[in-house]
Formats: sequence, C-alpha cells, structure tokens
Amino acid sequence: MKGSKLTDDVHRNSLSGWVFFDETPSFEVATQRIPWHQGETVSPFLNGADGVSCAVIGCIHNLAEVAQVEVSPSEGDTCVIAKIFESGGLDAVSQLEGIYTIFIFDGRNGKGYIFQDDVGSNIPLYFTRTSRGIRFSTRLRNVLKAMPAPREPDIEACFDALLSDTYYSANVIPNHRTLVRNVHKIMPETCLEIDVRERTSRVRPFSRIQWMTRFDNGDRNLLNAVDTSMTKHVSLISPAPLGATLSSGYDTNYLLH
Repeated sequence: MKGSKLTDDVHRNSLSGWVFFDETPSFEVATQRIPWHQGETVSPFLNGADGVSCAVIGCIHNLAEVAQVEVSPSEGDTCVIAKIFESGGLDAVSQLEGIYTIFIFDGRNGKGYIFQDDVGSNIPLYFTRTSRGIRFSTRLRNVLKAMPAPREPDIEACFDALLSDTYYSANVIPNHRTLVRNVHKIMPETCLEIDVRERTSRVRPFSRIQWMTRFDNGDRNLLNAVDTSMTKHVSLISPAPLGATLSSGYDTNYLLH
C-alpha cells in the first residue's frame, strides 16, 4: 500500500483525496483540521504503512469510551480511530458520536471507506469516479478538476434544487445529487466503500448504534442528555465567555443555566 500527501486546494477543516484503481493499493490525501481541545496537537492524518491509514475532520465526543482507553489530546485521535477500526471494523466505527467525516484506507484488503456522521456534518463531501479511481473532496472544484470537459449539468438535480424548501435553506438539493452530472454527495449516515482490487465503489448505510430508553423516564433522560452533551462540548473548546441568543424559550434559558 502506498499513501502520500496530496498537493491540493484545502482550507481549515477540509478533506480531499484520491483512491486509485491500481494493482498496488494506493491513495493520496490532503486535510486540515480545526483544533477542538485546548493545547491539542492536531493530527489530521495517520499513514499506517501496510495497515490502516486514517484522516479525520470534525470532532468525536466519545472516542475514549469506544476505545476503552484514556485518549490523550497530544496523541491524536486519528491513531485511536485506526486502532478501533483494526480491532472492530465497521461495527466499531458505528459507535462513534460527533460531527465528523472520516477517511479510512485498509491496506490489508485494499479498500477505502469514507464515513459521514448521522447529521451529515456541516461540510458536504463530493466524489466522482474516473478512469484513475475515486476523487473526493469537501471542495467541489477539486473534484471538477479531475473531470474532463465538457461537463454536463444534472437536470434532475436542478429541478430538485428549485423545488426544495427545507427548514434550513431553500434551493438545497435534498439528496445525493449535485448540479454536475456524475458528481455526488455522501449523505448523512452513509459510507462510501471503495474496493481497489475490484475497481468498484458503493454507498452503504452507516447507522450509528442507538441506545433505547424507557418512555416513562423520558423527561429525566432528556435533561441528563442535555447536561452530558453540553459538558462534553464545553470541555472540547478553550475557556472563553459563553453566550446564547435568547428566544424567551425553555431551551435557551436552560442551556445558559
């Protein structure tokens, strides 16, 4: 397996790369991350030689719990994620919680995986298939550079964009399509699996393991969940004054409290 750094147009908290259809499994990746821990040594990429390589953007909240080890911010979570995947495979990765996009290349079987969290993060990841392999990036123009001209518009996606009116924004394509034909997005709770030796790729469901709770304990569990989530988020950022825009509602007042 050959892994190398890709000279690409990346900005903070971005991921870009290639998985090549070669006889010798190989890939290139370029990534930058925003530090989430105070004093963190950002570790965006781990080249695992003949084992598992990993690149991550975003933040994972329960890494120590899933790994069942003490995770040091200076060690870098890419190393821990690679070990989790090596020991437990896809099922272990499905236990991770957070806002993230994870790229894993398994040199043992010549397969690459790109995971998108259950809310789809806040950064779309685009990909296309070429004769060289799979090109992916959080920046659409990096993917377009790999496509020969002329490029064709996806008319169905154009209609989807014009007809959509979601809670978050109007004119957003609410599916895997983009305005360019043969360029797709990785949707929430899905994984793009790339088989180098077979020269194939497929999108498969990637559902995070959900724990069921008793309905009659719903109120108490909700408050405990909010407390736990806020504690985790605050611990991931440097000490700074916190504020929130008030809507006179229960939720914002509770969060400030």
